[in-house]
Amino acid sequence: MKNDIYEDVRSLAVKLENTGNENVIRDLMDSIDFSSTSIEALLKIKFYLDKLNTMTLDKNIIVELDRIKTAVVRMLK
Repeated sequence: MKNDIYEDVRSLAVKLENTGNENVIRDLMDSIDFSSTSIEALLKIKFYLDKLNTMTLDKNIIVELDRIKTAVVRMLK
C-alpha cells in the first residue's frame, strides 16, 4: 500500500493544530506510528477523523478532511 494517505493525514494534523482537536491529533499520529498493520492504522485513522470537531475548522480544511476520509474508506474496501 502507498504511504501517501499517511502523509496526507500528517499534513492535515499540522493544519488542525490550535483548533481544539489536540487529543484527536495525537491519537491520529499514534495510529500511524504505532499500528501493527496498515488495516489497523486505516481503521484507527477513520475512527479518529470522525471524532474531529469540525465546528472550528476552516472550509478548506473540511474539504481536505472529506477527501482523506473518502480515500481511507476506499482503501478499506
